[in-house]
Amino acid sequence: MYWEQTAAMRIENKTSTFQDKKRGVRQGCVLSPDLFSLYSEIIMRNLENHPGIKNTNERVLNEANKRRSLVRTIRKRQATFLGHVMRRGKLEHLVTTGKFEGKRSRGRQRQKIMDGLATWLGTGKVLDTLTAVKDRDLWRDMIANAYKQGT
Repeated sequence: MYWEQTAAMRIENKTSTFQDKKRGVRQGCVLSPDLFSLYSEIIMRNLENHPGIKNTNERVLNEANKRRSLVRTIRKRQATFLGHVMRRGKLEHLVTTGKFEGKRSRGRQRQKIMDGLATWLGTGKVLDTLTAVKDRDLWRDMIANAYKQGT
């Protein structure tokens, strides 16, 4: 792409001899992202034809002895925040537990945070979840148990 390019490496104030560059693009070149995408696409397509190279996220997690944790961490933070909000009983409490006037929109109903937390914590009902929030020790135990189970 660029003619007669040379490059050298510098490590701890020592510079290597200059070598001819046979391929590549300059840093900051506008073609770099596109060329990288094209090249990586070719590599990925070639890998698809090799048996045993297909790895799913689940297989990689199993090999590393790890579990998915992002959703659990988000739910834990939501539950902790909900506990603070519900015990304070201020405006956030009203917004979380209140109902809005007007008609419900058509189509599938949106997933509410309270419904998701009630399912995650295993209470099943939002009212049971709101009742459990008032007892801080019970609430902490519920969060810890749900986080350990990883649901």
